[in-house]
Amino acid sequence: MGRFILLCFSSLSIFSYLMTDHYYIHIPFCRQRCPYCKFALTPVFNEFNKRKYIEYLKKEIREYFTVPLSFCEFWGSVSADFREKSQIVWPRGFLERGGFWDLENQTGNRYQNEVEESKTFDTFGHKSMENSIWKIHKKTIYFGWWTPSILSQSETQEILECFPFYRESDIEITIEMNPEDITPEYIAGILTLGIIRISLGIQTLNEKSLKEIHRSDRNMIFGALESINPEIKKSNNNISLNLDFILGLPFVKPGETLAGIRELHKRFPYITHTSVYMLEDESYPKHWRENSITEDEMQSDFIAIMEYFKTIWWHHYELSNWARPEYESVHNQAYWDHSDTRGFGLSAASYEWGQRWNNSSSFTGYYGSRRDNEESLTPEQIVMEQMMFWLRRDGWDYDKGSKKLDTLITGWLLEIHENRIKPTKTWIFVIDHILSELI
Repeated sequence: MGRFILLCFSSLSIFSYLMTDHYYIHIPFCRQRCPYCKFALTPVFNEFNKRKYIEYLKKEIREYFTVPLSFCEFWGSVSADFREKSQIVWPRGFLERGGFWDLENQTGNRYQNEVEESKTFDTFGHKSMENSIWKIHKKTIYFGWWTPSILSQSETQEILECFPFYRESDIEITIEMNPEDITPEYIAGILTLGIIRISLGIQTLNEKSLKEIHRSDRNMIFGALESINPEIKKSNNNISLNLDFILGLPFVKPGETLAGIRELHKRFPYITHTSVYMLEDESYPKHWRENSITEDEMQSDFIAIMEYFKTIWWHHYELSNWARPEYESVHNQAYWDHSDTRGFGLSAASYEWGQRWNNSSSFTGYYGSRRDNEESLTPEQIVMEQMMFWLRRDGWDYDKGSKKLDTLITGWLLEIHENRIKPTKTWIFVIDHILSELI
């Protein structure tokens, strides 16, 4: 029998990966910035800056997964009576997720012990995620902000090899891509790394709008999808393909976004996931306003898109996300299930054990290991966030509601269906008001 060591000091972030299954990697290398983008990117793209960033990113990941085995050996050698009397405070969700380390194995895999029913509640009295609408059972790695496709196959593999569980079979790896980076050779190579989800930034099929927002043209978009097609067929449809669209871009007329979604779904039936976001008002360059659809037109467009996905029986599993059944993003679900997530790279956000922060958004700060926007959430804040996230999904248990929710139900913003509080169509467009009322 191997010795199984309980890792108990929640203040030491070096142990926290035993609780975290979901990882985000920020790749900040755009050839040019989209006018609406607010994310941290490199001011100058060249091979030297890219190589420097990759090396530091790998260092950050490796340090996170380094375990001081001398401490583990000490803790394993002390008596069970001593451990029991040490009055350890169990971190939130630790027991449910199996927080044990096998010293003989030392592979980074967690000991999957059976936990009795009495321990399937978290600190706040709610059922653990084992009893969520979605049973999140996979680890996830998500290469984000559209630019990861600027990395070569070997560079992507270098980063993946830093994760000790990378070679496990039950893992969802997603990579966001720009159409201009995609060739048949690139797709064939990148999929050999175990990536099972591709997220392609389309935004719109309106040629004038694509030019205005500095995105790939229609021919490039269709060429990218043609390159992906044969690889998905080879995988026996085991690769999930997501398309991203944005409502409210300049020169895009009412109904045009839905027409673009329909066109791509018809031509490329292997598409399994679609995300549609509404452009935030502050993201507009000023001259876009007079060339964009109105708020009323945007609302009508979004409702029409919702109705379209109903007709093809896709799952509307989050406010802006639709998927063919069984192709929902596990990584996305982790965010909306309020699970712990860890971000690596420039400005990447993390949430672990009730602590939230993000890496510095400046390269100088990031290379100096600086954190920004650190906060510790109270139990009440965590419950409130859980409520808000569930309202964006499949609703909140009415029995756990509040007088504020009753007020919003009376005001026709929320409704009760099968004892769950769910949003009405109206609420989508006043989400900021609802959340401010709840807070």
